[in-house]
Amino acid sequence: MERTLEIRTAESVAVSYELAGLGSRFLAVTIDLAIQVAGLAAVAALTLAALWIAQAVLRAPHGWLLPKRITSGIEAIAILVVFLIFVGYFVAFEAWWRGSTPGKRALRIRVLRDGAYPVDFMSALIRNAVRSIEFLAGFYTLSAVSVLASPSNKRLGDYAAGTIVVRDRPLEGARPVAAGRYGVDGRMR
Repeated sequence: MERTLEIRTAESVAVSYELAGLGSRFLAVTIDLAIQVAGLAAVAALTLAALWIAQAVLRAPHGWLLPKRITSGIEAIAILVVFLIFVGYFVAFEAWWRGSTPGKRALRIRVLRDGAYPVDFMSALIRNAVRSIEFLAGFYTLSAVSVLASPSNKRLGDYAAGTIVVRDRPLEGARPVAAGRYGVDGRMR
């Protein structure tokens, strides 16, 4: 079901956005997860290489055991990098790529704040903090139910951050609004 959102600007112009549906959002997150898994594989390979090099350089006199501090430090860095890959990826891309990630860009969708304002860092952070909960609580099942039940196709993270996901198309629907019915602020008189 195609849903649209019409926004009236202060300049008395109505702009219409097609809301991104569950299918395009799911495909976008699938592309993003594939990129993240590739990054995770690279981190795992680098971590194993670092452990192997540290083992070879700091060979313990009683075998191949590294001192606990070194292995714990390497593991802590690996955990931090994994966290940044899975949470920071979405926050960074959405905040600095005008509401897009590589997956969203491939499917020509993007995140906006309610009112069609550009997404900012705090909105990206909030929506993706909730994404972590949605992912852990049933691999986005809560998200799918929320998008299907919401009239504006919002998942729980969108509600928390005050955002929407729209198709990124040229403004075809921009049209002046009759001056007699709407004031300067775009509200009906």
